[in-house]
Amino acid sequence: DFTLQIDMFFNVFFLLYFGLRFIAANDKLWFWLEVNSVVDFFTVPPVFVSVYLNRSWLGLRFLRALRLIQFSEILQFLNILKTSNSIKLVNLCSIFIGTWLTAAGFIHLVENSGDPWENFQNSQSLSYWECVYLLMVTMSTVGYGDVYAKTTLGRLFMVFFILGGLAMFASYVPEIIELIGNRKKYGGSYSAVNGRKHIVVCGHITLESVSNFLKDFLHKDRDDVNVEIVFLHNISPNLELEALFKRHFTQVEFYQGSVLNPHDLARVKIESADACLILANKYCPDPDAEDASNIMRVISIKN
Repeated sequence: DFTLQIDMFFNVFFLLYFGLRFIAANDKLWFWLEVNSVVDFFTVPPVFVSVYLNRSWLGLRFLRALRLIQFSEILQFLNILKTSNSIKLVNLCSIFIGTWLTAAGFIHLVENSGDPWENFQNSQSLSYWECVYLLMVTMSTVGYGDVYAKTTLGRLFMVFFILGGLAMFASYVPEIIELIGNRKKYGGSYSAVNGRKHIVVCGHITLESVSNFLKDFLHKDRDDVNVEIVFLHNISPNLELEALFKRHFTQVEFYQGSVLNPHDLARVKIESADACLILANKYCPDPDAEDASNIMRVISIKN
C-alpha cells in the first residue's frame, strides 16, 4: 500500500546513509556499536523482508524514535540553535520524547503480540497512541488505570520503566521548565517590514534619555516619517520605561542584548538599518570612560 511505499523510500535512504557513514567512519569496529547503527540493524532489514514475503510485522521499527536524541545536533549543524540554553533545552526535550516514544513502541509490540510462552493468546489490541498515553501517565505516577498492560512482558517492562521513567520525569521536566522560564522576555529578533525603514538606538538607555529622544524624534512638527525605532540594551527595562515603550508600540520595539555581541546585532538587523544612534550619558562622572565605551560600540557596529 501507499504507507509501505513511503516506509520503503525512507528505509532505502537510511540504508544509503548507513553506507556513507560506514565509509566515512574512522573506527570501523566502533561504528557497528553506535546507536544509529544498532537502530538501522533492527529497522531497515525487516522492511525489505516484509516486501519479499508480502507480509508485515510490527517488529522493532519503534527504535527509529531513538534518532530524535540527535535532533539538537542537526539543528546546530543547520545553524538554527546558537545559544547554550536553546541547545540544552532542545537536547533535554529530544532525549525525553525519544525515550518516551521508544518505550511506547515496545509496549505496543508486546501487548499486540502477547507472551510467547502463552502461545500469544493473551494479547490485546492497543493503538500506538494509547501506549504513548499509558507511558505518560505511568511516568508521571498518575496511573488512571483506564489503559494497562495485560501481558507479562509488558508488566515486567512497566516495572523497570517506572523506576527509570520516574527518575527521568523528576529530573528532566523541572529543568526544561526552568530553561523555558529563564528565556529573556525581550530575546526575540526584529522582523523588518517591507517598505518601512528602521533605526537602531543603543548606548545609555534610561527613562530620561529615551523620553527626550522620543519627544524630539517623534515631535508633531516633524514630517510624518514611516520609521520604526529599535532599542537594544543589555538590561531589561524597568516598569516606567516599559510603559513608555508600550505607549509608542506602533513605532518602538525593545530587544535585550549587547551591541558588542554580533549575534545581538544580527537580531536587530543592524546591516539593513538606515541608521544606528548611540545615546551618551550627559551626566556621566567619568566622561573619558563614557567616550571609550561609545567608541567600542561604534567599532563593534562597523565590524
